[in-house]
Amino acid sequence: MAAERPSKDEELLQLAAWLDGRQESAEAEAVEARLADDPHALELVLAAEQARGLAAPWPKRAQARAAALVAPARLSLRFVAAAIAAVLLLAIGGFEMGSLGSESTAAGNGETDLAVELGLLPGADIMEVSL
Repeated sequence: MAAERPSKDEELLQLAAWLDGRQESAEAEAVEARLADDPHALELVLAAEQARGLAAPWPKRAQARAAALVAPARLSLRFVAAAIAAVLLLAIGGFEMGSLGSESTAAGNGETDLAVELGLLPGADIMEVSL
């Protein structure tokens, strides 16, 4: 009974592993025997080996730029100082605006008491109004 032939994908993976030298000796011998018997597979391997030799390695500068793109960003001291200054400015501004609002509310309490006395505010009891 003949051994079942691997699928096309499995054959290509075996050829790629053989090219990279990642196979055990028994597997490598099987691939080499197949290459000796199959001229199409041998052409594929020779073309792949030639194409691999044509690919130039990345220049060091391109590697550094690619690494910088995916590296986590570091916060600069200037950025942190500007962020702290902005938070303080907003906090102080909000505090000042709040204190101005409370002063105007305190000054307006007399007007509110008058409106209650005249019965102009909802919920004001008419019996409490004194003229």
